[in-house]
Amino acid sequence: MTAAFAAWTEPTPWQTRPYGVVDEQAVTALERQLERSDQDQATRCHRWAPWSPNWPGRTTRDLARAAAEAEAIARLLGDPTC
Repeated sequence: MTAAFAAWTEPTPWQTRPYGVVDEQAVTALERQLERSDQDQATRCHRWAPWSPNWPGRTTRDLARAAAEAEAIARLLGDPTC
C-alpha cells in the first residue's frame, strides 16, 4: 500500500472520484500510513502528495503543516521532486 500511495507525485488532470467528493477509505489508509515511523523520509514525503487533494474542507493549518513537513523532508534529502 505504501508503494502504491507514494508512486505517483505529479498532479493529474483527472480524478478517479467525483469532483468534490472525498475518498474516505483512501484518506483513512493514507493517515494510517502517515502515522507509521518505520519508513524512510522520501516515502513519507511522497505520501503527502495523494493526501492533500483528498482534503477539501480541511483547515488551512492542516494543509500548511503537511506542506511544511514535505518541504522540510525534500530540503533534507536535497530532492525537489519529493
